Amino acid sequence: MQRTRRELLKGAAVSGLAASAAGLSACDNLPGAQPAPSPDPLDPAITPQTLAEAEKLQGLQYTPSERQMMLEGLEQNLDSLARLRAIKMPNELAPATVFDPRVPGRRYRSQKNRLTLLPEAMPALPDNEADIAFASVKSQGQWLRAGQLTARRLTEIYLARIEALAPSLECFITVTPDLALAQADRADADFCRGKGSWPCARYSVCTQRSGGCGGRAHNLGCDAL
Repeated sequence: MQRTRRELLKGAAVSGLAASAAGLSACDNLPGAQPAPSPDPLDPAITPQTLAEAEKLQGLQYTPSERQMMLEGLEQNLDSLARLRAIKMPNELAPATVFDPRVPGRRYRSQKNRLTLLPEAMPALPDNEADIAFASVKSQGQWLRAGQLTARRLTEIYLARIEALAPSLECFITVTPDLALAQADRADADFCRGKGSWPCARYSVCTQRSGGCGGRAHNLGCDAL
């Protein structure tokens, strides 16, 4: 069966180095087996035999000429990966590309964003805060209008989840709890005076875009948004 160069490189890149390490480890565990010599750290070259062993992990079998095709670009690919991994990339680093859906040189009019929701019976307010957090915006808005839930409590629920989960998920760059709570209190006050716009009101719990945003870091890579 004929294979393209892209297909050959894909199979080699996935399994080339892993097969070598796994094979040595397995041999060391065999009864009476002599420990395999440690590879020379100054000679990390990949040979056709390396690829032949790697094929066993993928259930593949290439010809000698096909393995030679892989070797032509594999060393260069591994060198590129090594150089990329040597670069320190902190979580707040801006993305390499910027997405902007606007056509260059074209002006766009400002518009009012409005959301109209169909009437629906209000569900009971859950006792579990996780259920409140995962409820729809529409349900949250109904609880807010009915006085069963405040913007401050809703904000505190999300801030608590961020504090508990963000260290392991690494999904936030800058969290602004003081700003979020202040805006939530202002939203509650406005709502009590009949000026609230629930469920469409919003406030800043965090920023995730990349660049400057009122002195706070963000990381979205799209100035249009």
